[in-house]
Amino acid sequence: MTVSRNNRETFENQVTAGVEGTRDTVLKEADVDAMRIRIRDKLNNIGEVMVRFRASESKRSTATEQRNEELIKRVSDLEFEAQALKQRCDDQHSKLLLDGLTQVQSRYAY
Repeated sequence: MTVSRNNRETFENQVTAGVEGTRDTVLKEADVDAMRIRIRDKLNNIGEVMVRFRASESKRSTATEQRNEELIKRVSDLEFEAQALKQRCDDQHSKLLLDGLTQVQSRYAY
């Protein structure tokens, strides 16, 4: 979660800085052509920030999905193994209760 939060905060800070820079350009620039060029550059920078953020989040999301799939498989494997061990314990318990030679209940059954 920390990586996502840091990415989001960095994104928000960069976009805010770009918007504030654009606002400053509009307020300070007297030449319309120069203002258009500077605003276009600021908007291009904001667009690049957005593209990088989307790519980063997409990569993080893909990695998270893969990790979740691995964990789901691991849990499934562990559940299967636990079930097999339980069955084995039940079988051993049943064998313990019967005498191997006579096949009648052993003293442990009582």
